Amino acid sequence: MASNSVKIHTSDLPRPSRQGGNTSAPHVQSTIMKALLQSDSVPVIEHAIMHELAASGWSSNLRAYVQALVRSGECRSYEEIMQRVLAAIHVDTESKKDIPNGKNANGTTELSGVGGGDPLDPRNIRVPERVVQEGVKVIRGELDKVCTVVIDD
Repeated sequence: MASNSVKIHTSDLPRPSRQGGNTSAPHVQSTIMKALLQSDSVPVIEHAIMHELAASGWSSNLRAYVQALVRSGECRSYEEIMQRVLAAIHVDTESKKDIPNGKNANGTTELSGVGGGDPLDPRNIRVPERVVQEGVKVIRGELDKVCTVVIDD
């Protein structure tokens, strides 16, 4: 823990609401983001996630997906492309039902490339679970460097 660590009180952290979501504490988010920026943690996080995305084949799959959208005429503008890409990335986990036990041939839950030869299959650009797990590890490590959690409730 760094001496210039930000203290985050548990009483300020988001709590589940009755509507099912989390209530947010914008000042806590702002404080944490400022600490991450000041410690140069954001580029570390970005680099780690970009590396994992490239290593998983996601970046190549994304490029092929966008090219297929443009070449097929399905998308004619940047806005249309972004809308389709964001929708495809957030495809419901129902996509896993096409894969036995939700796993690919290597036994992992990564969905990169599961659409086979169809570059327009949105499952090809689902963010692989491994990327998410590694991203969380890096983010936690960087948060540990800049934040101290004070249990007060």
